Parts: sequence; structure tokens; C-alpha cells
Amino acid sequence: MNPTPATSTELPGLVVTPLGGLRRSGPVALRARTTLVTLIGGLHLDLTGADVPPGGARITKVSLIGGANVVVSPDVRVEVSGFSLVGGRDVERVRDVPANAPVIRIRSYGLIGGLRVRVGTG
Repeated sequence: MNPTPATSTELPGLVVTPLGGLRRSGPVALRARTTLVTLIGGLHLDLTGADVPPGGARITKVSLIGGANVVVSPDVRVEVSGFSLVGGRDVERVRDVPANAPVIRIRSYGLIGGLRVRVGTG
């Protein structure tokens, strides 16, 4: 018996969670621009199976307290910017990603909480 292929759900353009975090995994279709606001709570995005639009995707994370953990597939290029008053930035990179690879731009802003980007098995 063949399993039914998973369909991608589109990540909304704006997600606001005042209390509690946000967790997304599985097949997801990224928009060109998405803003994720978590006032108190972390963010975990598993984008290893994400469909990236041709011009790339920009994800903006804003939080008062809460870090972000993002997992990407090895065949995408990740660009990171933003700031955190308390919290670091740990970005795992893959060598030899083609220049024409899909791009995910992550802008992370917060008072307390860092950003961690790692490469999954995609």
C-alpha cells in the first residue's frame, strides 16, 4: 500500500501568538514574506520540506522573550540578519550551495532569545 503524499500547507503571511510559542513542521509552502510575532514564547520551524518561491522567502521573527530554532534543507541558502539584546546567533552553513539555490532570508528581532539555524537531512 502506497502512502498518500503529504500536501503542503501555506505558512500565513502574519502569525501572532501573544503567549506561547509557535511550532511548524512537515511540508509547507513559504510565501515571499512572512512575519511571525511571539511576544512570550519561542519559535520552532522545520523547513526541510519547504517549497521556496522562485524569488526566495523572507521570514521576520519578532519577540520580546523567546528564541528561534529553524531547520533547513541542505540545498537552500540561508541569509540571517537582525538583533537580540540577550541571546546569540548560531548558524550552521553548508559549503558548496549552488549560487542559484533557493534563498531563505531570516530576520530575527528580540529582547531575550537567540537564533539557531541548522541544516537537516531534507
